[in-house]
Amino acid sequence: MLAPIARTCAVPLTALLESGRARPGWSLRYRYAIATMRIWFDWAAHAPPLHGRALMDSLSPTPRVEGVSVRCDQVAGVPGRWAEPATPVSRSVLYLHGGGYRVGSSRSHLGVTLSIARAGWRVFSADYRMAPEHPFPAALDDAVAAYRGLLALGHAPQRLVVGGDSAGGGLAAALLISLRDQGLPLPAGAFLISPWVDLTHPGASITTNAPYDYLQPDLLEVVASSYAGSMDRRDPRISPAYGELRGLPPLLIQVGGAELFRDDVVRFHGRAVAAGVAARLALWDDQVHVWHAFAVFHEPGRAALAQINEFSATCVPAAAPCVSPAPLSVS
Repeated sequence: MLAPIARTCAVPLTALLESGRARPGWSLRYRYAIATMRIWFDWAAHAPPLHGRALMDSLSPTPRVEGVSVRCDQVAGVPGRWAEPATPVSRSVLYLHGGGYRVGSSRSHLGVTLSIARAGWRVFSADYRMAPEHPFPAALDDAVAAYRGLLALGHAPQRLVVGGDSAGGGLAAALLISLRDQGLPLPAGAFLISPWVDLTHPGASITTNAPYDYLQPDLLEVVASSYAGSMDRRDPRISPAYGELRGLPPLLIQVGGAELFRDDVVRFHGRAVAAGVAARLALWDDQVHVWHAFAVFHEPGRAALAQINEFSATCVPAAAPCVSPAPLSVS
């Protein structure tokens, strides 16, 4: 399990930095983090899934945010973690973590969920089932179940926002489409961080940004095959870029200018706007995939998290603390 760490430490700093090209404004620490992540993700895509998941959790920092608590729980049978401010609040977020539908967890993404909770939200980060043990549609089924479960617990949809990063961002978009098609009440909005919305990868940036990003095209093929299996990857439940987007709630779509998904995400945004969705594209120049992960030392990561909180607040303004609402019946 320590193989990626050992490989990184065995490579001289100069050689590691030369493994990829740099963009203007990148700090030495940011360049080193990207190079290290490139090695780690390549290993995780080919390692036994349980090893990759355990190592990702162990390598993720455990942030402590004053006034915010974390507890394990389950909603409608879907396990996960709540991040909650000490003062009761009446607005919530359902968060879907990234990791190529193969790794990642509510534990590894605490940096994001705690940041959101600190801004005055109850955040449930769902540990949906992952491939290869549980390929499509397991993740989507769990996301729908968690959302329905939150409604049943009394979380009003007009006070609820959905979000996710990478595969979780694509899953969040697929969730919105599924909720609309099932006639369920939609959330007040959704934020999609570097969302993986097209598993066929037609965009030119898949190739042109490969020298910069820590994600690599061959890695994407491995995890896409693991998740989709024999299913058509153009199925909107797998690649929401091919879905009917009309009627979706307001969206904030963040993507890095130096990441592989850039062109696919820009195209997805264009389709959303054409369908009448109030979708805002935030294209962050020179940033790689989910640069929010480096927020502890990278100012653009902190700024992108702040942008999420600002968007979410426009969807669901803060209200005076209140008691939990009565549960709703969800058929």
